[in-house]
Amino acid sequence: MIKPLLKFELVGDKEKFFDILNAIKELGIAHIDEYPQKYKSPEITIENEDIYKKARNLISDIEHLIGSFPVGNTFVDVNEKTIQWLEDILKKVKDLIHKKEEKISKLNLLNDYFLTISKIYNFPTPNLIVVAIKKDLETFKKLNLKKFQIVKIKEDRFVILIYEDVKDLIYKEGFNEFVLPSEYKNLTLSQAFEKITSNISNLKEEINAIDNEIKLFKEKISIEFSNIKLSVLEKFENLNILRKYASFSNYVFFIKGWIEKSQKEKLLSVLKNFEGYYFIKFEEPSIFEYDKVPTLIKTMSFSKPFKRVLDFYGYPKYGTIDPTFFLWLFFPPYFGMMLGDVGYALIMLIIVLFLRAKFSKNEIVKDLTTIYLWALTWAIFFGFLYGEAFGELFYKLGILKPIIHRLHSASLIIGISIILGIIQVVLGILFGIFNNFKLNDKHLALYETFRLIGVIGFILIGFYFLKIIQIPFFLYLSIFLILISVIGVIITHGPIAPIELISTTGQILSFARLAAVALASAVLAEMGNMFFSMIPSVIFAIITALIFHILAFLLGFLDPTIQGMRLQIVEFFIQFYKTGERVFKPLKKGGLNYVS
Repeated sequence: MIKPLLKFELVGDKEKFFDILNAIKELGIAHIDEYPQKYKSPEITIENEDIYKKARNLISDIEHLIGSFPVGNTFVDVNEKTIQWLEDILKKVKDLIHKKEEKISKLNLLNDYFLTISKIYNFPTPNLIVVAIKKDLETFKKLNLKKFQIVKIKEDRFVILIYEDVKDLIYKEGFNEFVLPSEYKNLTLSQAFEKITSNISNLKEEINAIDNEIKLFKEKISIEFSNIKLSVLEKFENLNILRKYASFSNYVFFIKGWIEKSQKEKLLSVLKNFEGYYFIKFEEPSIFEYDKVPTLIKTMSFSKPFKRVLDFYGYPKYGTIDPTFFLWLFFPPYFGMMLGDVGYALIMLIIVLFLRAKFSKNEIVKDLTTIYLWALTWAIFFGFLYGEAFGELFYKLGILKPIIHRLHSASLIIGISIILGIIQVVLGILFGIFNNFKLNDKHLALYETFRLIGVIGFILIGFYFLKIIQIPFFLYLSIFLILISVIGVIITHGPIAPIELISTTGQILSFARLAAVALASAVLAEMGNMFFSMIPSVIFAIITALIFHILAFLLGFLDPTIQGMRLQIVEFFIQFYKTGERVFKPLKKGGLNYVS
């Protein structure tokens, strides 16, 4: 859910700025806004700023050469001794990198010679070898030499093996002779080829040895380096807040921001340590400020990974409905209903668990794989319900028995899909009414109410004509509700509004795609099994079946993902979702989560 926030404005003794700021950062519960009125006090700065700037530059140079380091956990003093330590590291790293680049340069040169000699060393030894590009060949042919061989090395590069004593003529015409380095000069092409091959192998080993040395050196300095990085980031975050987010007069500083309502007393208890040096004021945000209030979402642990969808789509506006729980409630069962195959689900589960283990430190991968763990659990459940594993293979083998046969119960699955559409669209409209009342947009809330009445009317008339409800009263009631709705939406939203009413009914019918994908998935898998039994050649039958099953597997992953998420965002979110402009980012120690 979206947590209620309080706006605060803090005024304090200028000399206590960094002490109070560090106390707030230690808590990690306050979101800081840029102060609107700027009164700058240039004499306030961070201690030893020049040293920290030098350290920051050295850290940047080192990480540019050997890759980034994690941010540490322990704050350390950064002084001249630290600078000397970083400079020594930079020197050693530069030496290693320079040494590696020299060997790579030599390796590239030898690879070039290797490629050329590999094409020509089996030819008879020529009097002269000339290097040429494509346009040089025409000039060469005009020399009317009789004994030569043109060999293509790569796309626009050739060598010409000349078996005549025409060196002076070749030089005169401006052609370049192919010359090996001095250490290979007295060797035959075959001997040079063997030596170059050996040297290339040695250079690769030397380059790998340097890479390992860099890796081990990085591991050796990692903890100390990471802690210095943490301390430098922290100082520059303070400097950034000082210059961008805080304001100063001659005697006091000003900071403003947001804090979770339930954390107010926690902040006050910490500020008590500065009694007499500060004043703080709290206010509830007004409805007119909701656009500028940052959104803080706290949800139950099982649905928390689904918040990652909002990272891509946009967080909801402060004061409105948080859809995270409902993404957890609807998307995984929809995915499972569409895939519904134990075999495919278990293969996907292995892949998901592998990715989760391989990228265990990546929070995005962790959340996305958790979403799929939920979805695949439902897919296995529906697979047992349908009695399907790789289509009807396990059913035919007598291992699984369907409770609901997917292909024989198409009308039931379509009906369930439409009912789910009714539930989710009606729920979305109810959320829309709630959001608009919460945002004090009573006119739009009234329009949504009339739209809901119309949708209920269309649902009832649909039930009547499908003979689900055959009581004439419900027919008259549905017509009455639709008429009331049409009049209401025209009054509140204009003459085009009834079109949106029909569109909402279409959004309910759009949930039939759940059944369409579920049935298509079953048909595709069964086609693979059918072809296997029909084709007389066993090898060809296996290949054909595998192709269909691979296709069914890929579509079984992609289609439920795309269509399941589409139903949430396009059909459900559209009924109520209002995107906010800002996310709550608490100021914390370490320069990791805020302005730096």
